[in-house]
Amino acid sequence: ALKRHVKIRRLYIVENERSIHSDLLERMKSESMKKNMEVRVIFEKNWVSGDISDDGAVDFGIWDHERLWVFINSNTGNHSRKARLCTKDERIRLYQSAFDANWELGKSVECIDG
Repeated sequence: ALKRHVKIRRLYIVENERSIHSDLLERMKSESMKKNMEVRVIFEKNWVSGDISDDGAVDFGIWDHERLWVFINSNTGNHSRKARLCTKDERIRLYQSAFDANWELGKSVECIDG
């Protein structure tokens, strides 16, 4: 990833500052020290879902503005989550817009007390 100059932005959504246990804080700080990663935290009460609120998504990732993976809760089979791949430009734009808005509202991991 570093050779291809891939940049990763990871946004953790947590209930509140008290819900960030030491293992999670250590993981977030470790990730934020990587050359190609930026890490921020946003509290649930500050999350702006925009037009993706009815998707049932519990996690999502966007790659190269071309592919969107959406993870939803699932109680079927042995898996607690199902993943959907989406390549529709409009859907990707909706998720990217929601991510960007929440990224701006997020706090740098260095601002979290631990």
